[in-house]
Amino acid sequence: MSFDAKEFLQSLFGMVVPVELPSEWLEDYQDRLAILENAGGLTREEAEAQALQEIMERIRDAERI
Repeated sequence: MSFDAKEFLQSLFGMVVPVELPSEWLEDYQDRLAILENAGGLTREEAEAQALQEIMERIRDAERI
């Protein structure tokens, strides 16, 4: 049996994994990740999760317009 992390995250949270982000949002995700990790003092994993959550919210907000 193999473990697919991407499939697991999507099934748990319905989340898009960063590599699947639309290209126009990927740079924003990477920028936010760097800020959260370096200036925000979060661990890499915490920063990744927080940045992804923030970008997904921004994408949802943009789709409502």
